[in-house]
Amino acid sequence: MPVRIICGLQWGDEGKGKLTHLLSDEADVVARYAGGPNSGHTIISGGKKFVFHVVPAGIFKPNSISLIGPGTVIDPMGLINELEGVASQIDYNGRIFISESAHMILEYHRYKDKLDEIAKGKAMLGTTLRGIGPTYADKANRTGIKLGLLKDEAKLREAISRNLDNKNKSFVAFGAEPLSFEQVFGPVMAARDKILPLLGDVCSMAQDYVKRGKYLLLEGNQGVLLDIDHGTYPFVTSSSCVPASGLATFGLSPQSLTDIIGVAKSYQTRVGKGPMPTIQNNETGQIIRERGKEYGSSTGRPRDCGFLDLVALKYAIQVSGATKMGLTLLDVLDVFDKINVCVAYETPSGTTDKFINDADFLSAVKPVYKELDGWKEDISQCKNYNDLPGKAKEYIKFLEDYTGIPVCLVSVGPDEKQTIRRAI
Repeated sequence: MPVRIICGLQWGDEGKGKLTHLLSDEADVVARYAGGPNSGHTIISGGKKFVFHVVPAGIFKPNSISLIGPGTVIDPMGLINELEGVASQIDYNGRIFISESAHMILEYHRYKDKLDEIAKGKAMLGTTLRGIGPTYADKANRTGIKLGLLKDEAKLREAISRNLDNKNKSFVAFGAEPLSFEQVFGPVMAARDKILPLLGDVCSMAQDYVKRGKYLLLEGNQGVLLDIDHGTYPFVTSSSCVPASGLATFGLSPQSLTDIIGVAKSYQTRVGKGPMPTIQNNETGQIIRERGKEYGSSTGRPRDCGFLDLVALKYAIQVSGATKMGLTLLDVLDVFDKINVCVAYETPSGTTDKFINDADFLSAVKPVYKELDGWKEDISQCKNYNDLPGKAKEYIKFLEDYTGIPVCLVSVGPDEKQTIRRAI
């Protein structure tokens, strides 16, 4: 099993972190391939809650190596804070390596992110304001600053100074105050000495592990519906979330891939701006939000909640190439007598079961629901698939029949042990 990929099949926040943490028991290497501190993986370990943004979820596994790839964007101090947050739990020395080609998020990126959102007014995208978009924009514009430049302080100073001069001109033109050099350079230097020992050629490392037959688990960020190309543009993230980008980022052959586990909640959520056809702005949505603790792990913002959208899910499975599904938060639905799932959309031109990744299209559709029976009992202590109530298994079977792929993992609670594994 050289390479397995875990990806999100919705608008992020699907519970990938927990399942990655679980599956990393078997992995020699766990690697993060894209994104930054705009997304968070929540993990319960040793009875404590941890939220990671770029550190791979396998960091708690003492026998595995963690890699952070060149497709990520890194907030230097944020990374150090993440690692220091787990230092009392585990010894990660010699077990985590970061690509020198990963780009740094600097203070002027966060500042620009904020100003851009202000300028958009009512059309704002609802970004996390963590500087992700401006950092990726600099990368594409070939003015970004890689972590590898931390090795040469003189060149680092020169690059930041040059970029800051240009940024400040646009800030002043907008009517905002310019940033000082120290505001940008200071936090980078504060983190520099702790980051330097972690830098390495992670792509060559990943390729070598695969050649040696080691098990490499690639950990995706956010979800397919937020992908820069396949998501609901412009309400998307600034990087690719699909599994194929994970292989490309680390320079791995598609032939090394054994399977892709797509992760989906048992219902639908979204945070920030953008359409969600099955949103429930009512008591149902509030029950789901409170039971599922649906508040952003990066921002704390309440997420929009609603019924599971199978039209969107089937699209995400097709785009991602997922071969199996991990279904999370099934226990949140324990209290409902009836559970709706969206099986089609009503559009001005008729009914369709085709998902179109266009924000205007999705804003105009009305969901067509199939009503399923709820199970009305606590499933949080179920250990095996056969322990689940019959109606819960019927719910899962309906999802499998509609999407065409089997459910191999079922999460019935926040703890890693509250996960049912099925031999598929």
